Amino acid sequence: MSFPMAQMTATENAVADTPALLRVRFTPEMFHRLGELGLLDDETRYELIEGDIYPMTPEGAEHAALGTALA
Repeated sequence: MSFPMAQMTATENAVADTPALLRVRFTPEMFHRLGELGLLDDETRYELIEGDIYPMTPEGAEHAALGTALA
């Protein structure tokens, strides 16, 4: 006994034909090398958290003043 094949929608076909993405966990060495190569914007500060790179929000005036007061 054979069963008819289910028909896939265009979206399902597109998803099925898309190769799987590879997630990279960056090491501190890799992160610094990206900066050396100019792949990270010099004006943006970044954080490396558990292998993921996140842009940081700009430092506000209150934060800057507190940092100056503690120094």
